[in-house]
Amino acid sequence: MLLAIAACGQNTERRKLDFERMRRQQRPASYGVSAAFPDSMAMRTPPPGTLARENFQLGEAVATGKLSGAFVTDVPPLPQIATSADVVRIGERDFRIYCAVCHGTSGAGGRERQSVVGINMRPVPPSLTSDSARALSAGQLFDIITKGRGRMPGYSWALPVAERWGVIAYLRSLQGMRG
Repeated sequence: MLLAIAACGQNTERRKLDFERMRRQQRPASYGVSAAFPDSMAMRTPPPGTLARENFQLGEAVATGKLSGAFVTDVPPLPQIATSADVVRIGERDFRIYCAVCHGTSGAGGRERQSVVGINMRPVPPSLTSDSARALSAGQLFDIITKGRGRMPGYSWALPVAERWGVIAYLRSLQGMRG
C-alpha cells in the first residue's frame, strides 16, 4: 500500500504541460471580428466547390449529383443505406417534413388543398408531379434541393447527402418513375 501511495504522488513528467494556457489563448468568437481578414469576419466561408471530408468519401456522383461535370440521371447507390426501400422510406419522412409544406403531401404544388403555405404563396409552388418536374434528372433535383431555386431555400443545412437522395427517390415514386 505504501508503494501505491508513493507512485501516485510523484510526477513522472520532466516538464509539466500547461494546457490551461492553451485554453485561454486569444482567439475570436465564431461570429466575432477578426483583423486578419479584409472583411473583418472571423468565420470564413468555404471556397466554392469545397466538399466535407465525409461527403468526399461518398464519391463525386453521390456528393454533388454530378459525374465529370454532368448531372447524373438516376439516384446513385448509397453505401450507407442498406436497401432502396430504406432510401425511399427515409425520403418520404424528409419530404413530409421539408417539402410537403409548400408542395403538398402528393407533390401537386400549391393547388393542392393540403398545402396551407403553398395555396397562400403567389405564384403557387410548382407541382413536383408535372411533366416538367419529371423531365429533371436526379442530379438536377439534387442540385435544387441542395442550393434552392427561386423562393425555395437550399436544404443542405438540414438534409445530409443521403437524405437528399432519399427525397429524390421518394419523389420519383410519387411521379410514377424509378430512380
